[in-house]
Amino acid sequence: MSPALEIVSLIPGKTGTLAKGKEPALDAEAVRSLEFVRAIFLMDPAVHVHKYLNLLPTHKSVLWSDASGYEKDTNNPTPGRMASLFTYPYAKSGQIICAYTDWDELLPRIRTQTSELDSEPWYKCESVTRLDLRKDDLTIAYLELSALLLTLLQLMVLCIRHPELLTRFSRKVIILKCDNQNCVAWCASGRVKFMPWNRLLEVIFILEIILENKITVAWVPSERQKADPLSRGVTTVREGSRKFRARKHDRQTLEMFVNALVFGPNLDVLKNISSSRSVRNFTPPTKVSSPQTTMEKPNAFGRTSVDTWTPSRVRLWEKFGILSSTFSKKVKTRIPGERIATLILS
Repeated sequence: MSPALEIVSLIPGKTGTLAKGKEPALDAEAVRSLEFVRAIFLMDPAVHVHKYLNLLPTHKSVLWSDASGYEKDTNNPTPGRMASLFTYPYAKSGQIICAYTDWDELLPRIRTQTSELDSEPWYKCESVTRLDLRKDDLTIAYLELSALLLTLLQLMVLCIRHPELLTRFSRKVIILKCDNQNCVAWCASGRVKFMPWNRLLEVIFILEIILENKITVAWVPSERQKADPLSRGVTTVREGSRKFRARKHDRQTLEMFVNALVFGPNLDVLKNISSSRSVRNFTPPTKVSSPQTTMEKPNAFGRTSVDTWTPSRVRLWEKFGILSSTFSKKVKTRIPGERIATLILS
């Protein structure tokens, strides 16, 4: 709702008026934000009882994200690099995150999604935007926010490739460590004043709905940031007796990030979540007629079946597959004990 709040702040006085069409980019972003809020209110508000009572267990392994700014320093050989790190005990080499991406690599992808740079509407709304594609650098706070989302999206791609990891993150409290206080404050309040960076927090919110978990961003001092070496050109990380080699973020991760930043999340994901849940049924539960039937499991009150309320792994990742609308790739994954599911990375 940051664009709508900014429109109110631009009105002179409490009874003033703002000329229609004066800030077209701000108007369009405010409408998009209101559509996002509308989609949330149209959702079924029911959640898992552990999330409702704030009883979700905390995931023991922590995710780390960091970025290096564009300051000229001998200790910063790779300016604009965003790094992600996630390891856990006895993890296979293909089930950890040790990746990085330079802003110089993302910038051409973002520019490709925009038709004409000189006529891009958000350039004319300098009071609420902090992304000027005509410049090659970026403020450190937004680099840190980008690294944070890249880490979460890389984690989602990792779970799609290895469905057994899904139980590690669904209905859990996921802790992500960041050494930028602005980024931590944005994630804690759920609000970024400047666009298009407010769209990244919407993606995090949708990920929490899909996984029925809580993503908590905690501040950590820079000297204790484990992903800091990756953002400064180091290509190997040692965890105990194991040694991991860094690689680039996956192409699917970069495409999802660019689409989320330029277009925002696809609101169809919220509609599909509501439609996939069980139909409400407010008939009283079946009465037990005899002692012999006391061990039978009656229908849950308010719903036709408990099993239809808990989404399967297949449904869960089908929801995730529509985070954005301009890129799609079908990946067939065999889930143990279930049929082959076609997952769509968007």
